[in-house]
Amino acid sequence: TMREARTAARLDHPSVTSVYDVVEEDGRPWLVMELVESCSLQQVIDGQGPLPWPAVARIGLDVLAGLTAAHEAGVVHRDVKPANVLVAPDGRACLTDFGIATATGDPTLTTTGAIIGSPSYMAPERAHGERPGPAADLWSLGATLWTAVEGRPAFARGEPMATLMAVVAEDVPQPVNAGPLEPVLRGLLAKDPATRMTAEQARQALQAALGA
Repeated sequence: TMREARTAARLDHPSVTSVYDVVEEDGRPWLVMELVESCSLQQVIDGQGPLPWPAVARIGLDVLAGLTAAHEAGVVHRDVKPANVLVAPDGRACLTDFGIATATGDPTLTTTGAIIGSPSYMAPERAHGERPGPAADLWSLGATLWTAVEGRPAFARGEPMATLMAVVAEDVPQPVNAGPLEPVLRGLLAKDPATRMTAEQARQALQAALGA
């Protein structure tokens, strides 16, 4: 808990939920966080089904801004997914839950041989056991936006290992509802992090889609 608090406290951005303090009660630590009047993106999808692509593009820009701030602070989130994106009534979004985040230069934050995160939103390089970097968060953002616009995860197969195999080996499915967001989704979901769309490229593409 202290590690999560220290990690999140390094971030000060409107698209990232703020951590104010850590207190101990009955021998257990508790994070004191910003109250964000919102629902998670997962709750929105569960209640409404696929979201219109313009709304998804705006959510993507907000989360991308939060991720960029985190990466500039040396923090990799490692668990970007719809349940960790909060959406306010006015449509603004912010990223929360840095509980499994890694901070660059802190070797205590890695667990050898452990895979931590959600298989449907885990970048292929993580499934290969490689150390996650900012590009892994961008892949997870792409998977999150795919779920938002299509109403279902791109690679979910009902069982964690089968899902990971699909993430690593299967092509990105053809989207139905993505419209002009399709190039962004495919760019972010590139298997090879070296050829994956960068944060700046994604930002420009999302803005271009909204301006079209």
